[in-house]
Amino acid sequence: MFTEEQIEEFMLGCISLALKHDSGIHKPFVGAIVLDKNKKLAGIGTKKFIPGTKLYTHAERNALYDAKERAKRGTLVSTLEPCVIVSKRSQILDPCATLIVNSGIENVIIGLRDSGGNIDGKGIAYLEEHGVEVQIYSGYLYQQLTRLLFDQRDKKKTRPVRNGSIRSQRIKVFIL
Repeated sequence: MFTEEQIEEFMLGCISLALKHDSGIHKPFVGAIVLDKNKKLAGIGTKKFIPGTKLYTHAERNALYDAKERAKRGTLVSTLEPCVIVSKRSQILDPCATLIVNSGIENVIIGLRDSGGNIDGKGIAYLEEHGVEVQIYSGYLYQQLTRLLFDQRDKKKTRPVRNGSIRSQRIKVFIL
């Protein structure tokens, strides 16, 4: 489907989007992109506040909204496993996993499994149960993803961080 280098590039793009979140959004910072069936960029998203409220929409929702019909038979890449619950802070009509399935996305590449609280693999399971192929990223940006998404969460809830390679140490300077 995609080469390792392409996936690295997509994940770096998602990390860059996550760092551009609206001011005041709490962690985890999430970025997402949608690629159409021809592997061309179709949509981008990050967490965004709903104007005049303290509520926000999720990155996956915003990327799918940006892609519109071009999402069908495409791929969604996200820094974090999609939600399967409706959060009080993210006034969404449907959880992101449901939106992904309903949009016709066929493949999802996830930066990290959300091992905290109510998600903990349920988003992945939901997608797979509905015929979406899920790939969990395991490349050199793993350590940066963990820090970006989970630094302020309980360390017991996060996945262990692998020791970074020289390549990941170089990218750390670029990202942080």
